[in-house]
Amino acid sequence: MSGNPLEQGEGVESFCGRIKQVVFHNLENGYAVMVVRPDEAPEETQTVVGVLAAPAAEMRLCFHGQWESNAKFGRQFKAERMEPLGTTLREAIVLFLQSGSIKGIGKTMANRLVERFGEALFEVMDERPEALLEVRGVGKANHGRILKNWQKARDDAQLMLLLYQLGFGAALTRAVSKCLREADPQADPLKMVQENPYLLAQVRGITFQRADAAALQLGMQRLDPRRIEAGMQEILIQLANNEGHTLLEEPRFHQQLTVLLALQGHQDQLNLVPMVLERLDLGQGPLVRVYGRDGSPFVQLTRYHDYEKQIAYHISRLHGPSPIETISDGWIERVSRGHFSLSVDQRQALKTITQDKVAILTGGPGMGKTTITRYVIEHAVENKQTVKLCAPTGRAAKQLAEATGEVALTIHRLMGKGSDESVDGQRKFECDLLVVDESSMMDEWMASSLLQMLPDHCRLLLVGDADQLPSVAAGRVLQDLIQSGVVPVARLTEVHRQAEGSGIALGAVEILHGRRPQMARDFKFVAVTGGMEHLHQCANRMLEGIDKMMRVGGIDGAEIQVITPMHGTEVGVKALNERLHEQLNPYQAGQEVLELDGFAYRAGCRIMQTKNDYDLELFNGDQGEIVEISKDAQGELQVIAKFDEAQKLLDREQMGNIVPCYAITVHKSQGGQFNYVVTPVVTAHGKMLYRNLFYTCVTRARKGVVLVGSYEALVMAISYKENMQRNTGLLSRIEERMGGAV
Repeated sequence: MSGNPLEQGEGVESFCGRIKQVVFHNLENGYAVMVVRPDEAPEETQTVVGVLAAPAAEMRLCFHGQWESNAKFGRQFKAERMEPLGTTLREAIVLFLQSGSIKGIGKTMANRLVERFGEALFEVMDERPEALLEVRGVGKANHGRILKNWQKARDDAQLMLLLYQLGFGAALTRAVSKCLREADPQADPLKMVQENPYLLAQVRGITFQRADAAALQLGMQRLDPRRIEAGMQEILIQLANNEGHTLLEEPRFHQQLTVLLALQGHQDQLNLVPMVLERLDLGQGPLVRVYGRDGSPFVQLTRYHDYEKQIAYHISRLHGPSPIETISDGWIERVSRGHFSLSVDQRQALKTITQDKVAILTGGPGMGKTTITRYVIEHAVENKQTVKLCAPTGRAAKQLAEATGEVALTIHRLMGKGSDESVDGQRKFECDLLVVDESSMMDEWMASSLLQMLPDHCRLLLVGDADQLPSVAAGRVLQDLIQSGVVPVARLTEVHRQAEGSGIALGAVEILHGRRPQMARDFKFVAVTGGMEHLHQCANRMLEGIDKMMRVGGIDGAEIQVITPMHGTEVGVKALNERLHEQLNPYQAGQEVLELDGFAYRAGCRIMQTKNDYDLELFNGDQGEIVEISKDAQGELQVIAKFDEAQKLLDREQMGNIVPCYAITVHKSQGGQFNYVVTPVVTAHGKMLYRNLFYTCVTRARKGVVLVGSYEALVMAISYKENMQRNTGLLSRIEERMGGAV
């Protein structure tokens, strides 16, 4: 390495640099593998390994440790200690100018201007702008351009300088400015950060730990109420996001808060618990103390407490006898003529869910949920009732519409445009029956928002598979309502697709009961053996199989969905998307390509929306295909994509909410149905190999499932049943409101 930046010590070497890429980070123990650009040789890169709580691209640190030679990965620096570094004001000004914030100033010009005017540069640009002409390369034309663009950038300059000095890079600095301005267009972002540095954690890519480090750099005291409150929220937010719980036992909460704020063994630790208890007792801030049925205390974010109270209230409000005549055997006989005859359990289910205004229909694939739903709709229409159908995702709504022949919308579209946290509670639907399909996917916000829009006379039918994974967001609404005992539940248990030879439906039942499924025409297992090369072989066999399905079986590639438990490994989402993209949609000479997050988007690419966008009317989970990539009048790349039958024009910023979807995670597949599902089953996926997740994956397929991997992993996936019991307060809120068998 030229210009060796290492400083030799007593057996310890040190150098400073900026992270270019985080190759790997273990959230449980903090172990990280990073590619770093040394300060003294930024054109080169070095691999650094070690423990770091929240590594991020562009973060600047000082690394202390030793060089080592790894047999597999080569020469790398093993850091025993890593210290985040700030940036001097002079360096921050250079970084600001080099970021492209002021068009007309490139990297070379930035260095010349700072070399000439130093830290007074911005003052010169405001008060003596003609002095810029003294710098070589600033001609009259460029001078005017620089000053014009400076006026546009000056409002953000001080904020960006502060962030640079705190160690943030250009991309995150711009993201902070954009996020804070969108949150409050009238406020001063610089003042917002200075008053509450924890607002930084709202920006994607900035963790609480990094925001906390910035707060301490700015002089915040360890027991500052703002730090305590931010830490309290962070614990419950991460608990909800990562594990789906909406509350936490108070003793564990205090323990985790002590660890998060790094107060173990610190003299301040003794003062922490009284401060937290005081704030909870006063009901201050965004948290509340609640009590379990045994009187034990829990801590909960106020918004989840409100969601659960609202769900319990609205279920109580809607609960009661059905306003129309209950379905009779005679009616079933009359309507079923010319259709499939209903089994005994289907008949009983149909009667159960039409006796009360609120009811639940649950069961696995091939058990007749769709058939019964059609009967319920027909019965309502005969009684001159207005019916609305909805589902949590676009895919699920489309499938519901195809299965029933009725119009079906996503829950978001049904509720109308708006943000995820804002629904007009005064507006009510004009309907007599609302059917919600794939209701296991409903989280607490979605359920509370939807229920408040139902008029008092409206009937509600929740349809879903209670054995699938619960909602991606926090809560387990369907499971809690079933467990409460206050809502009539019809559970289907008999497979009715046997006449069609459905190995998928029968295999799903076997998996659910912890038994190895029988292979069939539409349920296949491709065994892959091998040691270190196992994952590579598995990925190759998956791609070879997909190619054969298309070439020999005549199956359209768009009908095949790869579903995998994890993002990492050679058979994870990232690697498979890259390989499938090249195999199914190879680059054509002359094509425009949009590079984003290391992926080369081009026409023909299968894509998925990951965030609700109400302006575009695109919602999380919507899938589409890029039709064309071209340049707009300013020379910026823009994307035309087709979602169902609608074409959308996306700019680079909007593409930030798009990911390729040749391969998706099991969680992202929820609510979807695909003709063919191909999935890896490998021991490397370890803790993600559990029955409910595997069951959810298999039940996404209509016509065929192909499992590729090892028998050992297959046994693991079937044998281990993860406890899906999430800690929520919904059962307690229902009991307070309605009593019941909770």
